[in-house]
Amino acid sequence: MANNINLNANLVRLPQELMDYAIIHELVHTKIKHHGKEFWDLLVRCLPDALELDRELDRYWVMLGDFPEEY
Repeated sequence: MANNINLNANLVRLPQELMDYAIIHELVHTKIKHHGKEFWDLLVRCLPDALELDRELDRYWVMLGDFPEEY
């Protein structure tokens, strides 16, 4: 499986810390392809406030032209 990273061009409209979070999130996916415990554990090791940033990013889904996973 390829380790390509695709980023939404609208990420540039986010605050810097959320842009960084989105990029690190995708980099972790190059090692772990799912959102299971192993993924979140590694993401938090790389970015200790990842869970808080993930919740904050949910507020920006309209700006990104995307829908949250639960929709």
